[in-house]
Amino acid sequence: MDRVQLFDALRNLPPQDFERLLFALKPPGGLIAGPEAPQINRVKALLDWAESSSGRGLEEVQGCFNKLQNGTLPAAFDFSRYLKAVCEDDRYRKGRVLYTETEVLIPLEAETVEKKSRRADSNREDESQQQKVERFPVLEGLRKYALGDKRQHLLLAGRPGSGKSTTLKRLLLETAEAALEQPEVIPVYVQLKGDRPIIDLIITEFRRAKVRVTSEQINEWLFNDLLLLLLDGVNEVPSNEQRLKLQEFREDNPTAPMIFTTRDLAAGGDLGIEKRLEMRPLSETQMREFVQNYLPNHAETLLRQLKDRLREVAETPLLLKMLCDVFDHATKQIPQSKGELFRLFDSKYDKFKGLVAGSDDFRRFKPELLQHLAFSMLQGDPAKPTEPWLTLDRNRAERLLETYLTGRVEAPGQRAKEWLEDLLEHHLLQSASDPKEIEFHHQLFQEYYAAEALLIKLPELLQDEDQFKRDYLNLLKWTEAIAMMLALVNGDNQALRIVKLAIDDVDWILGANLAGNLQPNSQRKIINEITRFSPASENLKVALLGYTRSNFAIPHLLPYLGSNDFDLQYTLNRALEQINSEDLVAVLTETISDKNPTTRIASIAALTNIPSQEAMQALRKALRHESPETRWSAAEALGDIGSLEAEEDLVSALSDPSLNVVRQAASALGKLASEKSVRLILQKLQESSSIDGIYFSHALASIGSDKAVTALIKLYLEDDRLDFSMSAIEQTKIPQEAISIILEALSLDYTSVQINAILAVGDLGLKLAVPHLIVLAHSDVYQIQGAAIEALGKLKAFEAKDLLIEKLEGKDYCTVTKAAIAVGRLNIKETIPKLKALLYDKRNNVREDILYALSLMNDIEAWNGILDLLEDDNINARRIAISTLKSSNLEEVANDSRLFLVLRSENNELALADALEILGASKSNSKFSVLESFLEHPDSVVRRGAINGLRISSSKKSVNLLREKVLCKLIDDSVVLGDDLIFVEAAHAIGEIGDPEDLPFLVQLLKKTGKEYFLEAILNIQSRCKFYNYEVSQQGGSALNQGDKAIANTITIQTVEKLTIMSDKAPIFNQQQATIGVNYAAEDSQQDFTQHIHAPEQNFEILLTGYKHFIDELQQQHPHVTDETAIIHTIDIEARRIDTRWQNFLNLRRLWNGGKKAAIKVGEHFVESNPWGKGAIAFLEGVSEDVK
Repeated sequence: MDRVQLFDALRNLPPQDFERLLFALKPPGGLIAGPEAPQINRVKALLDWAESSSGRGLEEVQGCFNKLQNGTLPAAFDFSRYLKAVCEDDRYRKGRVLYTETEVLIPLEAETVEKKSRRADSNREDESQQQKVERFPVLEGLRKYALGDKRQHLLLAGRPGSGKSTTLKRLLLETAEAALEQPEVIPVYVQLKGDRPIIDLIITEFRRAKVRVTSEQINEWLFNDLLLLLLDGVNEVPSNEQRLKLQEFREDNPTAPMIFTTRDLAAGGDLGIEKRLEMRPLSETQMREFVQNYLPNHAETLLRQLKDRLREVAETPLLLKMLCDVFDHATKQIPQSKGELFRLFDSKYDKFKGLVAGSDDFRRFKPELLQHLAFSMLQGDPAKPTEPWLTLDRNRAERLLETYLTGRVEAPGQRAKEWLEDLLEHHLLQSASDPKEIEFHHQLFQEYYAAEALLIKLPELLQDEDQFKRDYLNLLKWTEAIAMMLALVNGDNQALRIVKLAIDDVDWILGANLAGNLQPNSQRKIINEITRFSPASENLKVALLGYTRSNFAIPHLLPYLGSNDFDLQYTLNRALEQINSEDLVAVLTETISDKNPTTRIASIAALTNIPSQEAMQALRKALRHESPETRWSAAEALGDIGSLEAEEDLVSALSDPSLNVVRQAASALGKLASEKSVRLILQKLQESSSIDGIYFSHALASIGSDKAVTALIKLYLEDDRLDFSMSAIEQTKIPQEAISIILEALSLDYTSVQINAILAVGDLGLKLAVPHLIVLAHSDVYQIQGAAIEALGKLKAFEAKDLLIEKLEGKDYCTVTKAAIAVGRLNIKETIPKLKALLYDKRNNVREDILYALSLMNDIEAWNGILDLLEDDNINARRIAISTLKSSNLEEVANDSRLFLVLRSENNELALADALEILGASKSNSKFSVLESFLEHPDSVVRRGAINGLRISSSKKSVNLLREKVLCKLIDDSVVLGDDLIFVEAAHAIGEIGDPEDLPFLVQLLKKTGKEYFLEAILNIQSRCKFYNYEVSQQGGSALNQGDKAIANTITIQTVEKLTIMSDKAPIFNQQQATIGVNYAAEDSQQDFTQHIHAPEQNFEILLTGYKHFIDELQQQHPHVTDETAIIHTIDIEARRIDTRWQNFLNLRRLWNGGKKAAIKVGEHFVESNPWGKGAIAFLEGVSEDVK
């Protein structure tokens, strides 16, 4: 069967059979148009791909066709059973977070967040170049970026309780329902709490639906972009190793649609994802709307009580719902802190749910059981002290409860099983994704119950301040629980003591954050402490005051308003935004009229974040200020607030004499998205110049309504001045009316309208127009021909492959370069030799476009062609080639010797900087000496290139060079820190690749300079290592300190096949096929074993300290257990949980029995008059070889 016969056979297939054929052949995603396109076009695209260098050949297509005809072609996978199960699953249908039904009453919103640039070349970029922040209902934003024509991996961030998980589950349900009708993508919700591989978690979701799938099938579906992965909780991934695996999984599947969620963008756990959305806090209007719907008779009473920190709590949907739930209809009062809110919610939970709480015993023990589980889960495995358990094996949970109840109730094992089941059935526990595990309904509940448990243990814990700092304050996992606990502490002394410990001995920012959770009187005292704490830089003091988010910090901050120090003013703005208090309004209303423009702008920025009528009135008034810059800032602020109350003021601002104010007013109106806004902005757009029109078109696009987008497209087609408009709506859903207008314009005779329509087709991804574009690509008019070729490339129209290759031979250089970029986008590798030859075309602009086309191939042959250009005589050619090579991710490029030649001979600073960044990815050890030499280059651009090269190389040696050759200069008082960006780059690099050991050095630099980029570097490292202070982490018996020592004395050998002697001791036994735990293994023993090489006294000290720490923790967790038998039983249960722990205790017993000195040391550690001391010794005496 030749191509023509195969073409005819395929175009006559029933549509459902053609879909089966496509599923079997698996062409790349986006290559074949959807089922709505004519089948003849889809067949041509399939055959063109099959014949291309990346295709599978006509023979394989014919083979699949023959199997289809004789009934042996496997059917396409039927996802309907899985999709129906998702739609019926209570975990998703009701929402696992049972208390965020906010979306029913008000739509949750998100906004885009641009990734911070490491470069800070100017204090303020030109406004026309800035990325515009988009705001939309969160589901709309997720669909737009993750499932639009230009799919991107997406990171959704938000506070705990802001609705991230609920949003993912709602998207899951809606996408699953749509897929039952037409399966474009299959959604899978994955929780990232455990340490299992992602593929296994996906398989588990199918298994829950009783659908059997394999890892091979999952990988195939990922390759074909068939799965939409909804990956919830990046911040909950338990270890750095797991985060790296997750990042590798994402990078290995770059086109598979994925949405990730995380608590905090600032912490740096972004997996390298470029596109980010952030859940917006509820606005005052949204809070009012929700409360009025939920408590119509008491809304104003509740809203009046939402002041300052409590208002911040209410900006989170989960917590606002809880505030409404606990509102006391008799006293008309609500709790005044997050901790009090959770405590009251817990006490009323049975009443909310209409539950009978069970027996008197259960009612009495229920809070304790929840607290004990939460505390134990947050503690996690002592061998991994930074990692909490967010899920817990059900059997382990039963054992924890049994241990806790031993000596307090009869039949503790039976009660543990019964009461755990009751908690799961009726209270704030639930089954996790893995049915064998349990979890709290929300992490905030786990942190609250842990806070209550911590509060009970606090007097005892504070007896050893060093241990409290090391095991609690210093660990990020405890921060939220400690913050909640501080609001519940009775009396000032304990709370103040904890916060002072944090500030003085652990971490300044931690201490400031905790300070804001204290009772008001305590807050005042600690704020005074912070103001007396005097680092070298006022900048740091202002930052710390902001982190307290306390009203008591306001008098200490206001004197800095109007500072001429840009860095200090920037820090002050952030501090005032964080405090977000109505107490600021009166002062800021006055300072808006200050003579100093910096003071006015700072005041407006702070008012933007205070959701009150008084703040709104002050900003509306500022729109009439005599200073254009003040009016501009006020318009921007009103747009950020997004209240229709300011619409008339912004409409008036469209007639402002300052064009900058008009532009900003238009942008603000675009965010309001009213009909009046559409009409007025359209009018301004028609009257505007091309430069001003940028702002109006973006304003219309941000409205996003069918009317706004259709009007914008009509203007774009008809007006040559508005050729920028497509960039404003590329990610916007295009209404059908607008698509029809564009397609009709393609048929017009040669006019600017026709060219604009062709370009719009490519920009907006309208694949239905491909046949028409192919015709237009043969036009005699070069402008139309070039526009059609460009559009075909953007659409990745493989059916135009032959046409595009032919156009590479054209005489018009513009047509040639557009065809080159098009074949690059289609990755037609057979054109690489032709493109390499075109690199030496002398016509204007050809070379740069060809370089770009070759880079799109990402093929080593293509990169070699670009590398050849490094030896060109033309300096611009070399510079452009090096700049293009930066986009390569191939090791061969970074390792190429020609790159080293450039570094020795190149004089162009930009080229040198780019080459140094490329060198950073090289595997050659010689790169470090090269990069080090350029750290002393006289040009700052080159030095920054060397710093970025070290950052990319991401090694300890890189960090050491950055410290010793760059940042250590700041320790020398003779160095003046001006506007040199070298230090900014170096700080960001260490923050990205540094280790916990670098924290003390960065803290020293922060204290000396007060610069926020050092603070950012510290926060990045802390987020990775999950503790605050390196020195504190190394104190005493911390597993963070002793882990390496224990590992150093342990050798694990798997599957030995010959005699192996592990030490100089005589062999203990020689038994074939035995499980070996000694220092000698016989030939053919196929066992895994661990051999400890002892340094007796050193090991004894380590093991004894670990055992003492273990017993101390158990005693704190079980203060009611005093019977010696119950204590031994408790120790036994906990010791058996981890095999290596039992082995350590066994080794301790051996060493203890081995000498008088060891026996004396054990006696010193455990006082037998104490029942826990007696129990510890008795258990150690009885520990046996039988681990289980």
